[in-house]
Amino acid sequence: MEKNDKTLYSIIVEYIKDKINSGVFLPEQQIPTEMHLAHQFKVSRITSKRALVELERDGIIIRKKGSGSFVKAKIKAKENEINSSKIISIILPFEYSYGKLMKTITGVSDYIQGKGYFLDIQNGLDQFDEGKDFLSNISEGKIKGIIYYPLSDRTNMEFLTNLYMNEFPIVTIDKYFESLPISYVVSDNYAGSYEMTKYLIELGHKKIAYVSNVGIEDATSVRNRYMGYCRALKDNSIMIDSEVIILNYEEKIKQIDMNFYEETRSIKPISNPKNKKFFKDIIRKLMQQGATAIQCVNDITAIYILKVCLEMKIDIPNQLSIVGFDNTELSEHLEVPLTTVEQDFYNIGRKSAEILIKNIEMGKYEYQKEILPVSLIKRQSSGIIRRDKLIV
Repeated sequence: MEKNDKTLYSIIVEYIKDKINSGVFLPEQQIPTEMHLAHQFKVSRITSKRALVELERDGIIIRKKGSGSFVKAKIKAKENEINSSKIISIILPFEYSYGKLMKTITGVSDYIQGKGYFLDIQNGLDQFDEGKDFLSNISEGKIKGIIYYPLSDRTNMEFLTNLYMNEFPIVTIDKYFESLPISYVVSDNYAGSYEMTKYLIELGHKKIAYVSNVGIEDATSVRNRYMGYCRALKDNSIMIDSEVIILNYEEKIKQIDMNFYEETRSIKPISNPKNKKFFKDIIRKLMQQGATAIQCVNDITAIYILKVCLEMKIDIPNQLSIVGFDNTELSEHLEVPLTTVEQDFYNIGRKSAEILIKNIEMGKYEYQKEILPVSLIKRQSSGIIRRDKLIV
């Protein structure tokens, strides 16, 4: 059967089962690691991890932290039945291995395993009604709670409201719903952005541009970062200049190049972005307006801008400082390492799992808000402006 006929993780599950049934993998024998399986099947580690999690949940293997995964000596029907009723689902917006979301998944997994629960990873459920098997598992009581990473705070409102009204245990991460009291764990996006703008001001920048791929109405994380930027300017008596603020540029890209639009929506930063003219026009406009620094809503946008600046022979940071947010792996390995904000991805996962399990075991829903601190990471993409280097 071709890969596109089945989900990738189920192919790995069947492979392991076949090896066990044929006697290649014996009881108590260690099986390949998630990294090995990811390489073997050319999939992300999230996919291979999901396969191992499902095998563990079904009582076929045992996963030992720090040691690996092993074929279970004996499968007991009663035990397997208990396992299948203690499932926590984490719903992610994409299937991807890049970035630090794996740390969040590990944080969730580490906590719930210690409590006797099993992790189920769902990808790409932007609209819950598309995941019929997932909905069935909720209604049948197989899924005990949900950790939800929303793309925006405007999707799935009807379904989420129903979960809330029925006191179903759910916690959101990265974003929260201002109109719906669902527990959440997020980074302090406001403070992180505020400190970044303040840092640029301390370097001597008076005209700091702000660039975001999405609009501030799309998500709380985006709104809070933008408001942190605005507040820092105001607190330092710098006027907010709409001429150097570019929001929701993805919508403009959508109108001119759909392929490029799909690329920009990827969570994985692109080292060589397409349609560079679009970004060159943005950079020229901002510098013509006198901007000496560009603060980006995330590292993806910052990496696009930085890559195009280098192609334009703009001296970073002497002519222009560029900063991001998230501290993705690529940010420190660029030609000019990126100044950014570090989030505590592991503890976002662990804390969300802690809140969720507490609600499940109490048997009632308790609204809880957790905002985790962030750290400013200073690298070479930001610096004191060199007036002799400015483009006239």
